[in-house]
Parts: sequence; structure tokens; C-alpha cells
Amino acid sequence: MVLINSQFLKVFNDDPQERIDKKVNRFRTIHHDANLIRLDSGDVSLPLSPGVTEAMARAIAEMSDEATFKGRGPMEGYPFLVDAIVKYNFQTYKVRIHPDEVFINHGTKEDLVGFGDILHRDNRIAVIDPVSQDYIAANVIGFSTAQHDPNLQNALIQTGLSKTEIKARYRTIPLRHTVYKRFGEQFHKVSGRMDSMRAQSLTPLGESMLFAAKVLAERHEERKVLFVITDGMPAVDLQPEGITFSHAREAIKRIEKAGVDVALLGIMTPSVADLHHRSVVINRVDDLPRAAMRQLQNILTK
Repeated sequence: MVLINSQFLKVFNDDPQERIDKKVNRFRTIHHDANLIRLDSGDVSLPLSPGVTEAMARAIAEMSDEATFKGRGPMEGYPFLVDAIVKYNFQTYKVRIHPDEVFINHGTKEDLVGFGDILHRDNRIAVIDPVSQDYIAANVIGFSTAQHDPNLQNALIQTGLSKTEIKARYRTIPLRHTVYKRFGEQFHKVSGRMDSMRAQSLTPLGESMLFAAKVLAERHEERKVLFVITDGMPAVDLQPEGITFSHAREAIKRIEKAGVDVALLGIMTPSVADLHHRSVVINRVDDLPRAAMRQLQNILTK
């Protein structure tokens, strides 16, 4: 059986450029006649120069002629291209560089992402925010995302951020997921663990669902169901309500995309209806068994 890389569940689809485009489109919808000057990292604004297009045309012509056709080149790049880079990009500006110092790659993103593959997992790598999601995703999928660091808050304070700003942007409080019953354990042997269950003020719903989905992803069963029972709406530290709800929705989408069915049951918490279409709200604990069975029936008979 092929198992999924559970690190994919950590990848959060929140590309900065996509957010910028949405805001720009909303602005243009309201202000039709506005002359908008974009200074973000959006699409290109000018065509290729004649020198570039002429060179590309000559290269295409070479590839169509058996006498000048070129297949796979050397790993470090074709010598004629390396020599041209040394001559026009460096020697023209009185910079001394040897051809062995020039390496032709496929693009900066691919090479930057590749750095994570040659570095040890114990290295700590800082990624600027905002940034292209390519770099974040590559590090997450590559098993290099770090857990909570107790020294993070002190380090962030040194940057000039206030404690309020830090709590609104970062997880500085450890998140511990308690497993009261593992797969294969008999309930009557672990029922005593339930006595240690305590209610708290926050509900990190998105993170908790991802944690549970990671456990499910490691199972070999063909059918997997994540049944979520909560008495609170998504809430983490001082994060705005919109962010925590958005994160929970994205978590559900990623989990279901990985092949895990999700069902929610809210106890006096109507907000679960805004998270997923397969949700039920009860106002009495006595209704819990019947509501839970109805949810499972809907999933298993779909």
C-alpha cells in the first residue's frame, strides 16, 4: 500500500500574491476608472527586448537543424554560455571570475528549494514573511518544519515586536495533544485516562485536526474517518477570529483531499456549521450518542 507523506497536511495554501490579486480585483470592481499603479511582485509589465527574442529565434533554428542540434548538455552548462556570462556579465565591469565559478541552473527557485535537501534536519532556517509558498512547501514536505520553540518569544521580542503582536502572529505557547485511547487499545483498560481530561479556554481546532489526520495517514485501512466533537469555535491565542476559522476550513480541505472523511459535531456551538457541510449541532449532552451515530451513518452509507 502506498502511504501519503503526512507533511503535505502542513502545507497551508495561502500564497501572498494570490491575496494581493484578490484585493486588487476587489478595488477595481469598486473603482472602475482608477489608474492603478502596481508595485507588487505581480506579472511582467514589459515585453522581451529584441535582443532576447532574436537570440531565442536563432536557438530554435539551431535545434531544427541536424548539424547544429544539441541534446542534453554538460551538468555545469554549455561552455559557450559560460564564456558569454564571464565576458559580458563580469569582465565588462572589470570583475575577475574564472569559468569554473559559473554554474548554469534551471532557475533560482529550484536551487534554493534544493538547499534543504543537502542540509541536516537539525539546521534552523528562517524564511521571510511574506514569501512565495514554494519555499515554505518545500521545507514542510521535506520534513524540516520545527515544533514549538520555548525561546521563540524572547527571540521575537529582540526584533522590536510587542508581546501582543507576537501572540497574534506566532505560536509561542506549546500545543500538546493528549491521546486518551490509541488504536488497538481496549476502552475498559484505558478508561481511567478520561479522569485527566480538563477543559481549557482555547480551541486550536485546525491544528488539532491536522494532528489527528497525521495519525490517520499512518494507518493502513482503506477507509478513514475523522470525527470531530467540539464545544468551542476555533480560537488560538490572540489570533483574529477570521484567521482561525480560515485555518480550520483549509485544514479540513487538505484532510479530505488526502482521502480522509471529516464530520463535525458541535455541542452548543453553531459555528461548526460554517466550517463544513457535514456538521451537526446539539444543545444537550443527552443528544450526543444519537447525533454521533447519525453522522457516522451518513458517512459510511454515502
